[in-house]
Amino acid sequence: MSEGKENPRFWGQCTFNKATFTEATWATLRGARTWVRVCFALFFLAFSIYYLTLSIRWGLSPVYAILMFFITLVYSLLLPLNVHFIVRRQLKRMEEMGKADTRIDFAFHDDCLLIGASTEEKEENTAYDRIVRVQETKNLLLIWRRQRLYYFIEKATLSGGTEKELIAFLKEKNPEIKTR
Repeated sequence: MSEGKENPRFWGQCTFNKATFTEATWATLRGARTWVRVCFALFFLAFSIYYLTLSIRWGLSPVYAILMFFITLVYSLLLPLNVHFIVRRQLKRMEEMGKADTRIDFAFHDDCLLIGASTEEKEENTAYDRIVRVQETKNLLLIWRRQRLYYFIEKATLSGGTEKELIAFLKEKNPEIKTR
């Protein structure tokens, strides 16, 4: 991080590794997309039970009901596998770029957020009005700039205050920030 800038109010770090990517990916999958998946699974389950009831009542083969039940089961199991493949693909991409286990430093100054990678000289300067949401997980704080662009900070590395104080600081800088 640049030495010429005044001391930050808060600072933290994040290392790109399997644990942090997995936790961040699970956090980003919550919400509307997960509810859609749950609704589809419930629909398939209800349809399979309905068809099984009809097949028993009318003496039809229950093959379609059993098939629908297995489709529901497989569909329900795909979400954790999806997270596994997303994380694996992202880590592989980071390794190919030579950035596996890269540490990112975050410095929250009064006027902006400075973000710098341990492997690069350049820093990114982000104005607080560009932050739209802050999301907490067990070990991470996710700071969202847009729908699919976010930064994550490991809570254990946060200095200068607590997570709640950082969130209050961010909301003071931009009252439109949503929290989850």
